[in-house]
Amino acid sequence: MGAKDYAIVVGISKYPALGDLVGPEADARDFHAWLIDPQGGAVPEANVTLLLSSNYPVAAQLKAKPQVADIEAVFDDFYVKGREESVVGDRLYLYFAGHGFAPSLEDAALLMANAARGMTGYHIPGRKYANWFRQAAFFKEVVLIMDCCRENYQLSAVRNVPYEQLNGDPPATPFFAFATQWSRAAREGPWGDGGAMRGLFTLALLAGLRGGAARDANGQIAGDALESFVFNFVRKRFTEGGDQEEHPDPEFSYDKMKPLVFGAPAAAPGAAVPLAAADAYIVRIAIQNGDAGKKLTLSTNGRPDIAPAVQQPDKWEWHLDMAGLYKVTRSDGKSKLFEVIGEKKEAIDVSFD
Repeated sequence: MGAKDYAIVVGISKYPALGDLVGPEADARDFHAWLIDPQGGAVPEANVTLLLSSNYPVAAQLKAKPQVADIEAVFDDFYVKGREESVVGDRLYLYFAGHGFAPSLEDAALLMANAARGMTGYHIPGRKYANWFRQAAFFKEVVLIMDCCRENYQLSAVRNVPYEQLNGDPPATPFFAFATQWSRAAREGPWGDGGAMRGLFTLALLAGLRGGAARDANGQIAGDALESFVFNFVRKRFTEGGDQEEHPDPEFSYDKMKPLVFGAPAAAPGAAVPLAAADAYIVRIAIQNGDAGKKLTLSTNGRPDIAPAVQQPDKWEWHLDMAGLYKVTRSDGKSKLFEVIGEKKEAIDVSFD
């Protein structure tokens, strides 16, 4: 899984005519990081196109980028390769974050940087493109993730995919995920590390993909488990903030009888993950009086006994490949649940006190 996968990741934060956002670019970078992580999507970095506002110079509205042509140029490459070779790869990831709207009940459209009131025709209708590549069967699987609003206004005609319809057999298996239901607004807020502005949906999605969602017998995360985790994460995080407005429930669409799986198979129970500290989430426990002489066990779904990277009289330390919910248990039965989330920067100190 991963070696023959491809991805387009778009995060637009700068909108000269519509008002800037903060979260989409950080969200896109974080999703890109998961995609190329060998323990995550395991997609070769050369197969991932990352388009961000910061890739382009600051410009007035009509010249602001990325624009439709920038994204369609990548789709064009897939189209040409698919027509010439009948297949492009195994899985196609499409990730779009920024301002958006819902051109139809089932779709969401990402507005381009040069969009404006009266010029909403500058957009990419995510589901239309995902379904075109599904039906063409240039890939075996198509994953669409859209972290943008789906408010039901439409001031311009919906863009069409600029390719003639192709019918592959069988069509690609889909997994579509939207930040919110039709007619609702997506949310960004100070939910990232140090209060950084992040899209709540992407934050939840990545927390699930990095270990928060339940794993199957192979140590991978099935689509239905990811959906359940994201739904609960969003509701919990939103209500914890004390916001009285209606929370934006996400929406998923996939074959419930054949959900896709995400992530690399887990190592054998108890096997150490060979990670350098700089590439890992570091969990550290300083040995207190009550811990002395007792064994400490760190566990998460599918991995009941994660071997420590450091075991010294004054501290135990684990280097983890994935974020998520973990439990540390002392040999006298005392335990503590904690969450690993965010970027791999600073050690996470855990105490039984």
